[in-house]
Amino acid sequence: MTFLRICAQLIDIIFSIVVFVISFILMVNPMSQYLGHLLGGFVVLAFSLSLIFIFQLPFLTQYQTIGKAFFKLKVESTDKQRPLTMSILLQREIFCKLASCYIICIPVLFGKIGGQDIISKTVVIHK
Repeated sequence: MTFLRICAQLIDIIFSIVVFVISFILMVNPMSQYLGHLLGGFVVLAFSLSLIFIFQLPFLTQYQTIGKAFFKLKVESTDKQRPLTMSILLQREIFCKLASCYIICIPVLFGKIGGQDIISKTVVIHK
């Protein structure tokens, strides 16, 4: 299960990097010409983040990400009095994993519960 979670995270990271690279290659020059370098860069960054969210949205509604869906993994709540909602899932995916992945996710490498699971009171299961 640990191996599947790590592979799912890698797929999510690679997907995000590909979207960023393609967006920047296609959009930085035109946006920089019209809006200037700094503002154009911010527009492309916002567009890239929006694309990532839009592509992930169908999976997020099923309590997954693209990587988790590929490996048939799903996030569930461990707190029975607090059902899993989209806001909890977004908190888990964005704030807990992306903002501090290398610190919080290290326990997952050793088969332990990750910090993102503890903070958001969730667990990843295999469907």
